[in-house]
Amino acid sequence: MTVLPGVAEMIADLHNHSVEIIVNWVCFRAQPHLLKERLGIRDVLGADLRVCNGAFTREVDRSFPLNAKSVFAMEHAKQLCCGMSEVLAVGDGLSEIPLFNAADASGAFIAGKKTRSHATVAAVGSDVAEP
Repeated sequence: MTVLPGVAEMIADLHNHSVEIIVNWVCFRAQPHLLKERLGIRDVLGADLRVCNGAFTREVDRSFPLNAKSVFAMEHAKQLCCGMSEVLAVGDGLSEIPLFNAADASGAFIAGKKTRSHATVAAVGSDVAEP
Protein backbone atom coordinates (compact mmCIF):
# COMPACT_ATOMS: atom_id res chain seq x y z
CA MET A 1 0.00 0.00 0.00
CA THR A 2 1.42 3.38 -1.03
CA VAL A 3 1.28 6.39 1.25
CA LEU A 4 1.62 10.05 0.31
CA PRO A 5 5.18 11.39 0.18
CA GLY A 6 6.28 12.57 3.61
CA VAL A 7 3.64 10.66 5.66
CA ALA A 8 5.96 7.95 7.04
CA GLU A 9 8.53 10.58 8.02
CA MET A 10 5.88 12.79 9.61
CA ILE A 11 4.51 9.88 11.66
CA ALA A 12 8.02 8.89 12.79
CA ASP A 13 8.65 12.49 13.86
CA LEU A 14 5.35 12.60 15.76
CA HIS A 15 6.25 9.34 17.54
CA ASN A 16 9.59 10.91 18.54
CA HIS A 17 7.55 13.67 20.20
CA SER A 18 5.32 11.14 22.08
CA VAL A 19 2.27 11.79 19.89
CA GLU A 20 -0.28 8.95 19.74
CA ILE A 21 -1.86 8.44 16.31
CA ILE A 22 -5.25 6.96 15.46
CA VAL A 23 -6.69 6.72 11.97
CA ASN A 24 -10.36 7.17 11.05
CA TRP A 25 -10.72 6.02 7.49
CA VAL A 26 -13.75 5.70 5.25
CA CYS A 27 -12.63 2.48 3.59
CA PHE A 28 -12.54 -1.17 4.46
CA ARG A 29 -10.69 -1.61 7.73
CA ALA A 30 -8.23 -4.14 6.27
CA GLN A 31 -6.48 -1.27 4.43
CA PRO A 32 -5.79 0.97 7.45
CA HIS A 33 -4.73 -2.11 9.44
CA LEU A 34 -1.87 -2.53 6.96
CA LEU A 35 -0.81 1.05 7.68
CA LYS A 36 -1.28 0.51 11.43
CA GLU A 37 1.28 -2.28 11.40
CA ARG A 38 3.64 -0.58 8.96
CA LEU A 39 3.68 2.87 10.55
CA GLY A 40 3.02 2.13 14.24
CA ILE A 41 -0.42 3.73 14.45
CA ARG A 42 -2.28 3.22 17.76
CA ASP A 43 -5.69 2.26 16.32
CA VAL A 44 -7.78 2.46 13.15
CA LEU A 45 -11.47 2.77 12.29
CA GLY A 46 -13.05 1.67 9.04
CA ALA A 47 -15.88 -0.37 7.60
CA ASP A 48 -15.70 -4.15 7.81
CA LEU A 49 -16.43 -6.56 4.99
CA ARG A 50 -18.56 -9.60 5.76
CA VAL A 51 -16.57 -12.84 5.94
CA CYS A 52 -18.13 -16.19 5.05
CA ASN A 53 -16.16 -19.44 5.33
CA GLY A 54 -12.92 -17.51 5.73
CA ALA A 55 -13.39 -15.40 2.58
CA PHE A 56 -14.54 -11.80 2.12
CA THR A 57 -17.94 -11.40 0.51
CA ARG A 58 -18.97 -8.29 -1.40
CA GLU A 59 -21.19 -7.15 1.46
CA VAL A 60 -20.34 -4.59 4.14
CA ASP A 61 -20.71 -6.11 7.60
CA ARG A 62 -20.24 -2.88 9.55
CA SER A 63 -20.23 0.71 8.41
CA PHE A 64 -20.39 3.84 10.51
CA PRO A 65 -22.37 7.08 10.73
CA LEU A 66 -20.95 10.49 9.84
CA ASN A 67 -20.06 11.31 13.47
CA ALA A 68 -18.17 8.03 14.02
CA LYS A 69 -14.79 9.66 13.42
CA SER A 70 -15.31 12.27 16.11
CA VAL A 71 -16.72 9.67 18.55
CA PHE A 72 -13.71 7.39 17.87
CA ALA A 73 -11.32 10.29 18.53
CA MET A 74 -13.17 11.29 21.72
CA GLU A 75 -13.04 7.70 23.03
CA HIS A 76 -9.28 7.53 22.43
CA ALA A 77 -8.71 10.94 23.98
CA LYS A 78 -10.54 9.73 27.08
CA GLN A 79 -8.43 6.53 27.18
CA LEU A 80 -5.29 8.67 26.99
CA CYS A 81 -6.63 10.96 29.78
CA CYS A 82 -6.79 14.03 27.58
CA GLY A 83 -9.52 16.11 26.03
CA MET A 84 -10.28 17.07 22.46
CA SER A 85 -8.28 20.24 23.14
CA GLU A 86 -5.21 18.01 22.85
CA VAL A 87 -6.33 16.34 19.60
CA LEU A 88 -5.04 17.38 16.20
CA ALA A 89 -7.49 16.12 13.58
CA VAL A 90 -6.07 15.71 10.07
CA GLY A 91 -8.02 14.72 6.99
CA ASP A 92 -9.00 15.26 3.40
CA GLY A 93 -12.75 14.80 3.02
CA LEU A 94 -16.23 15.89 4.01
CA SER A 95 -16.43 13.08 6.59
CA GLU A 96 -13.73 14.94 8.58
CA ILE A 97 -15.90 18.00 9.19
CA PRO A 98 -17.57 16.70 12.42
CA LEU A 99 -14.11 15.64 13.65
CA PHE A 100 -12.61 19.03 12.76
CA ASN A 101 -15.46 20.71 14.64
CA ALA A 102 -14.86 18.53 17.74
CA ALA A 103 -11.08 19.03 17.91
CA ASP A 104 -9.44 22.30 18.89
CA ALA A 105 -6.90 21.97 16.07
CA SER A 106 -7.29 20.47 12.62
CA GLY A 107 -5.46 20.27 9.34
CA ALA A 108 -6.82 19.53 5.88
CA PHE A 109 -4.73 18.26 2.99
CA ILE A 110 -5.70 17.54 -0.61
CA ALA A 111 -9.20 18.59 0.45
CA GLY A 112 -12.00 20.48 -1.19
CA LYS A 113 -12.98 24.03 -0.24
CA LYS A 114 -15.74 23.02 2.19
CA THR A 115 -13.46 20.67 4.15
CA ARG A 116 -10.63 23.24 4.16
CA SER A 117 -13.04 25.89 5.48
CA HIS A 118 -13.61 23.81 8.65
CA ALA A 119 -9.90 23.16 9.30
CA THR A 120 -7.60 25.26 11.44
CA VAL A 121 -4.92 25.00 8.71
CA ALA A 122 -4.99 23.60 5.20
CA ALA A 123 -2.26 22.40 2.87
CA VAL A 124 -2.73 22.55 -0.87
CA GLY A 125 -0.64 19.99 -2.72
CA SER A 126 0.17 16.31 -2.47
CA ASP A 127 3.29 16.32 -0.24
CA VAL A 128 2.34 16.69 3.43
CA ALA A 129 5.97 17.34 4.34
CA GLU A 130 6.04 20.60 2.37
CA PRO A 131 4.59 23.77 3.98
